[in-house]
Amino acid sequence: MLPLFLDLCSETMVSQGILPNPIIQFSLPDGSLRYVADADGHSKEIVEGVVAYALNETHFPPEVYEKKVIESFLRFTTPEIPEQNIPDMKRMLTEKKQALNLPVRGINQSGVEIQYGDNHHIAATSLSIDQSGRAISLKMGNYSVHLQLNKSHELVDTEGHPLDLPENARVWWEMVVLAPLKELVCPTREDGVLITGTEDLSPAEALLKTKKVLLTRIGFLRRLPPGKCFTPEQSNKTLEVLYPLPGIEKLDLAELNKSLGYAKEEGQYTYVLPLEKEKKDALPLSIHTPHAFDDVAKYMG
Repeated sequence: MLPLFLDLCSETMVSQGILPNPIIQFSLPDGSLRYVADADGHSKEIVEGVVAYALNETHFPPEVYEKKVIESFLRFTTPEIPEQNIPDMKRMLTEKKQALNLPVRGINQSGVEIQYGDNHHIAATSLSIDQSGRAISLKMGNYSVHLQLNKSHELVDTEGHPLDLPENARVWWEMVVLAPLKELVCPTREDGVLITGTEDLSPAEALLKTKKVLLTRIGFLRRLPPGKCFTPEQSNKTLEVLYPLPGIEKLDLAELNKSLGYAKEEGQYTYVLPLEKEKKDALPLSIHTPHAFDDVAKYMG
């Protein structure tokens, strides 16, 4: 009840002109609270200090599931985005969500870890995604912040509850997650995904090594030429695969092609299984998506 009481007091003091900005709670992973003024107000330095303290403290539990803590982390690590650019970013985000409704490449059984590299706008260093494409975690400072993507590709907590975030924070963090995910599962360019460890190779060598690893560990949809269709054997094998594509627990090739209007004459989709079955103790596949934020950079302040 104390946080609610303090919220009400804060709102009252703002309405009476005693405070210029509402007092915002920053929930820390150990259950304690810090109180800071709104990040757009007079105490931005205090906000930054609390964020630095929260992300770098080592005695807190390393795995973060608590909704309020997650909301604090995401809200106060959102970079400044000019307000006039938010509508354009929302439209771009909608386009990425629409593309993700029909992924063509899966995620390997052990999941992927997408490295953000030196993108100074992103307060996370990496993004981990499981094979279902639903369970994710952001590596932020010393913590793994656990979230989920719902069927509409919106960020929610691990119990499926919506996050209470201002619009700029919601748009930003969904972009941070969905932009590299789209590069992986809806590829549009040959060099959209590179495996970690190829940075010092020539572009041709990096692409060749990446392609080999992806074919070995990840299944994908392939459009057959006109007059060709998937085989019953391939259909049966595909039905045995759990989450052949992110968000799709079971894939029926007949239903997929019917929904898309593809008959044998037009050439149908088939599913190409990974060349090898992953070992149970396999590590997540570490990759980076060098062009995931090319279209986002122009909207940043």
